[in-house]
Amino acid sequence: MLALDTPSPDPGAAIGRLGDDSPGHKLLLKQKVVIVEYLANTDGLEAGAGYEIAALPLKLRGCDGSPARDHQEEREKWIKRILHSGL
Repeated sequence: MLALDTPSPDPGAAIGRLGDDSPGHKLLLKQKVVIVEYLANTDGLEAGAGYEIAALPLKLRGCDGSPARDHQEEREKWIKRILHSGL
């Protein structure tokens, strides 16, 4: 998974260009990398820390993308919470 707080992994000049548009998208999706764009409220995330991210998209028929609810949690806190829950 690649999660971004920007509109695209592609450079601005590639977006909307006819022909070879979105080369970054195509490369990542070919490698089965899920792309999450436009993440909000990332200011509180610590650079270099590991995070677990859950993205829950809407199931939309005939679409190749969807708005999603997402949750980010520091990996260490997530592991402790899972271990203490008895799962």
